[in-house]
Amino acid sequence: MSRFFAALFLFIVVHIFLLFPAISKAQTQPEFAFEKQIQLDLSVDDISYTIKFSDLNIEGGNASQNEIFAAIDAGDEAQLRKILNAASILVPLIEIEVGITADESRLNNKVRFENLSFRQVKNGIAQTATIKEYRESQSHFLGRDDPIDPIRVAYHDVSFAQFDILAALLEKQLITQQHSNILPLLYAALHVERVEVSGMEFGCTAQNVVATNIVAKNNKIPGDVAAALLAHDASEENPELNPDASTTKLIYEALFQEVAGTQFDAYSAQSANCTSGFGGLLSIQIDQIVADKAADGRLGNFTLRDIFLDGEEYGGGVFSLGELTLKPMDFKHVIENLQNIEDFTFEDLANDSSFLTPQMDGIAAKKLHLSSPRWGYLNGSADLTLGAHRNEVPTKIQLSLSDMMLGVHPDTFSNNAFHGLLEKFFNFRVANINLDMVWQEDQQLVQVNEISVDVSPGINVQLNAQLSGADSILFSGNAAAAAMSAITLKLDRFEVKSSIDENAFMYSEGTENRSLTQQELELSAAQAIALYSDVLAEHFTAEQMTAQMKSFVEGKSELQLIARAKKASVPVGLIQFIIKDPTLFAQYFEVEKLNFISL
Repeated sequence: MSRFFAALFLFIVVHIFLLFPAISKAQTQPEFAFEKQIQLDLSVDDISYTIKFSDLNIEGGNASQNEIFAAIDAGDEAQLRKILNAASILVPLIEIEVGITADESRLNNKVRFENLSFRQVKNGIAQTATIKEYRESQSHFLGRDDPIDPIRVAYHDVSFAQFDILAALLEKQLITQQHSNILPLLYAALHVERVEVSGMEFGCTAQNVVATNIVAKNNKIPGDVAAALLAHDASEENPELNPDASTTKLIYEALFQEVAGTQFDAYSAQSANCTSGFGGLLSIQIDQIVADKAADGRLGNFTLRDIFLDGEEYGGGVFSLGELTLKPMDFKHVIENLQNIEDFTFEDLANDSSFLTPQMDGIAAKKLHLSSPRWGYLNGSADLTLGAHRNEVPTKIQLSLSDMMLGVHPDTFSNNAFHGLLEKFFNFRVANINLDMVWQEDQQLVQVNEISVDVSPGINVQLNAQLSGADSILFSGNAAAAAMSAITLKLDRFEVKSSIDENAFMYSEGTENRSLTQQELELSAAQAIALYSDVLAEHFTAEQMTAQMKSFVEGKSELQLIARAKKASVPVGLIQFIIKDPTLFAQYFEVEKLNFISL
């Protein structure tokens, strides 16, 4: 429920009593009912408004309109509640168009209410408030006629329980005071049967959206926007009312006030579906959305359950996540960042939106499944936690994967002579993976507390890696193949620093810092090749490997091969070496198999 949406309710009620002095003089009956059509044009600096009411109807009540206006002028809350007792306010149609010009940009916002009603007002509180349909269309123009990514929102069958319609009427200063706070909007529950969002080449629909015990405390829309909405004569009565910040900044302030200023006990949506506008090639379905209580600029646990993503744009197939939880998110710093920006434009948002990223305590994900008719499948159970998300860097990472299965589709490498070997390497089971890392921002250091891996490839090679505390790390491997020797590497301490020499891998061994040179790395690779040579020989003869390498090299210049090698992150020196002697391809293929595939 946007701030603008909520503020419009108050705006409507305010103008019901403030815009019709002529009618108030004519009406003296103890009970009244009238209909009115009105169009109101407003303009404050770079903001213009056109507001249309059709067939406005107030029925019931137990006082004349003169008494109503007198009570409003006096700020007599008790009298107002008495006057509005048992009244109903009905508005078949409201249309509002807002035009905002900032820098060389222009923003048009159109709002349409159908069948708005406040019924059974008792003691100043409407027992029900309903809207049959609410539509909002926002278009952004950058000095041209066609809008950029128009956004359209539609709410169908909106209902409120116990909505307090007097909140904005009880404070006379609301009409004239610059940067006025809109008093609390209170409603026990909100229900929206269906929400539709389209635009920006994307469309979404949510079903059965429900929020309970909503309190929008200290609701505040940008001061100049509030003044233009609520003071149609602001230019005459308030000549001092001038924007103190860019209009564009105020727009984005309003967007984030929507989340930061609202509290609720619970929020849920039965389902949500999104489809991209690019031929519908990407679709997302979420079976359930649940949020905990939000307060003080923080949103509680926000959980998405049974997420399905079907994306032909990304090779086809389905990605599913059993549960994704965003732990309490803090939007305060987002608003503070916006308030500190003096000359903010739409282009700034397009170029750098990092300052709009809410801080959060963590992200947790469970139950992973990924399948593609083009590539294969990956499924199993996953538990991922990213903790204390600050400045786009998680300060803690915990990952646990269990019973993971990875398989390659038979046709994936059907035209590749190595597909038999690739199937061996790429169809395997991960019994368990655990990762526990901490990012120390002040030292720019990643500290690995625990790593354990149990992988079972098709060629029966098992790799186990364990890290005990932060003081030692042990990698070990063994294979069923008789020629496979055990590999053991032990480091007294393992650290990865943010600044790594491009030509050397840095690590610390005890208290002695050491750098592996390229020559040493190649020597280590050669030693590793010797361990795998017999395993490769089980699948391909030296002649077969040589023939494949010759086929790869044939018809290509050395520059072409080097260019492809760079793109695939294969060492250029290695390619030059293989060109001179293709038989070495059989040895180097295993070490660089993933990169060679991309060649």
